Amino acid sequence: IRLCEEHPDCVFSTFTNGTLIDEAFAEEMLRVQNFVPAISIEGFEEATDSRRGNGTYQKIIRAMNILREKKLPFGISCCYTSANAEVIGSEAYFDQMIDMLRMGDNVVWQVDSIEDYRYMTEAYIAQAKRDRRNMIYIRFASHEPVLRDTEGIRVCEVDSGQGFEAFASQIRDIITEAGLDAFYVFDSLTFLLDAWHSDLMIGNFFQVTCPYLYELNTVAYFALIRNAHTYDTIARIRETTQLLLELYHIEGNYYVHPLKVWQRYSPTMFLPHLLKEQE
Repeated sequence: IRLCEEHPDCVFSTFTNGTLIDEAFAEEMLRVQNFVPAISIEGFEEATDSRRGNGTYQKIIRAMNILREKKLPFGISCCYTSANAEVIGSEAYFDQMIDMLRMGDNVVWQVDSIEDYRYMTEAYIAQAKRDRRNMIYIRFASHEPVLRDTEGIRVCEVDSGQGFEAFASQIRDIITEAGLDAFYVFDSLTFLLDAWHSDLMIGNFFQVTCPYLYELNTVAYFALIRNAHTYDTIARIRETTQLLLELYHIEGNYYVHPLKVWQRYSPTMFLPHLLKEQE
């Protein structure tokens, strides 16, 4: 950082394992504006930890998340070996290194069941716990809880039967109180039909809530049961959200088919993707 201060007309890059990059160091990077780290990573968790020590991968991911949140540029450095060449050359690996979730993302899953939605929240919540995020579960539906283990998670129960305006106002109050950088899981929006009997109101609720979550730099998971909503409602949600993803569970495998991925680009992005455990 001192070199960056002394030579503001130069850009400095260094190889690092990233484990010492924290909020304070990222603020220093923002201040000097001319330092770009290249973070060493050997693949997914097993490959990285086997080479660099247990826990290293999660520290690297935390560092990358901090840099992404502050919109700071960084690179990655991968050492090819016979043990990891196939993985670090894969599309799945590059997709994860380049993007993952971004702060501000509202993620809408179209699913066939609550069980499938629960499957997608598990890795999301596990990572949020490792990153010590402020996690909030918005519970309002008659279906079984999406999150079975709520240790370390604030559960906010909201009565959807009070009507659209009161419900939306209470949700906004919860979001306002939580403030910046919170991580949310919402019950399935489809079950608001039981209380409101109006698809239009579900679309309205999302169009009111989603931009406010984005403004506060949060990440939020929502679910819609497939074929339960009108085309107009899905179109309005698609227009508002950052990510709209179809999830299919076929013969024991999960497939994700992205319908909208805001400001991210890949030649194969909108093809169906088979999910594997490490992804």
